[in-house]
Amino acid sequence: MAKKMAARKKESKRSKVVTPRRAKPVKPRPPARRPRKSKLSELKMQEPEYGPTFFLTAASDTAPAFEIDGTPHPITIQCYRLGNADIREFEEQDGKILYKVKTLKSPVD
Repeated sequence: MAKKMAARKKESKRSKVVTPRRAKPVKPRPPARRPRKSKLSELKMQEPEYGPTFFLTAASDTAPAFEIDGTPHPITIQCYRLGNADIREFEEQDGKILYKVKTLKSPVD
């Protein structure tokens, strides 16, 4: 009887040594979504438009106002403040206050 041949030994697998290499530079990618533009710019209020400047004198906001030449004015400074007028105040020596008033233009104009 013939003898069985011995099975060949399998070679064990060896791990390969990987030589280090340079990494490829990463290209910048655009963002997946564009940032949303804020809608606040559309909602902003328009700057108020003022009319011509005139000067008034008065002892206080609620006191009767006079124009520079001394003519009585029909409206007090407080009424202009309620109408959102641009008012600058300057002190005068005689105890009165000089008001530089710019009234808002009406939307119709």
